[in-house]
Amino acid sequence: MIFLESAYVLLHNCITENGYVASPIKHDNYNRVWARDSAIAGLAALCVNDEKGINALIRSTVHLSRHQAD
Repeated sequence: MIFLESAYVLLHNCITENGYVASPIKHDNYNRVWARDSAIAGLAALCVNDEKGINALIRSTVHLSRHQAD
């Protein structure tokens, strides 16, 4: 169970106002919202019905859609 709790803490530390970032570490591009990372983290949140994580997935999707190219 310690592993599962650590995973929750890590994923929740990656949640920002724009959704999931790749890492909570403020280094280079790791502090940006990426589709792959958001999708994987969001799937985990959906599997365990984590409301905070699901909301982060929604924010990630909205943020990415606002910044995609034509």
